[in-house]
This record gives sequence, structure tokens and C-alpha cells, in this order.
Amino acid sequence: MMILSSFSLNIFAGEVSITQSNTLINNQVFEQKQIRALEYKQREEQRVLDNFQWIYSLPSVCLLYQKQYLIYRCGKILFYRGYEFNGFIKYRLLTKNETLKLKPY
Repeated sequence: MMILSSFSLNIFAGEVSITQSNTLINNQVFEQKQIRALEYKQREEQRVLDNFQWIYSLPSVCLLYQKQYLIYRCGKILFYRGYEFNGFIKYRLLTKNETLKLKPY
């Protein structure tokens, strides 16, 4: 029985080939993976920037919350952070995770 089962395993095993990690094909695959990973990271960074909600002026009900980082509180749950670009200040709506990290001064 053992002889018969070992014979059948050899038939179904097929051809096995071993390649070295420094072959040209493996290096090209690795480089392509690195390029795709870098492109994905850049797309994600751009997506995050595009998802920010920017405004150029705050509503009149907003009060300064943190002077050091120019963070303003508008109502109970909206927080904006000011950024200076070319002499103008733009305000970005902070995400929920960012507002949880805020501490009043």
C-alpha cells in the first residue's frame, strides 16, 4: 500500500523549479511592487488633502480656541485650523479624530 501511494504522489507532484532571488525576473517584479506601493501612497496623500474642507473666512460665531495653532471653535463641534498661504489665511475643518486630541489652552 505504501509503495503504491508513493508512486501516485510522484505522478501528481509535477515539475518543481527553484529560482534564485537575484534573477532578473524577480528583481523586475519587486521593482514593480515598489513603484505601485509608492504610487498608492501618493494617491492616498492627495485624496486626504482633497477631502479637507477649506474655507477662506470663518463665520462670525467662531472663537479662538488655541492661539498657538490658530484653532477656532465654531459652535459645539466644529473646529477649524488656520493656515497661511501667500499672505492669506485659509481655514481647514478638523476631522473628528483631530478634535479629540485638542486641549484648551
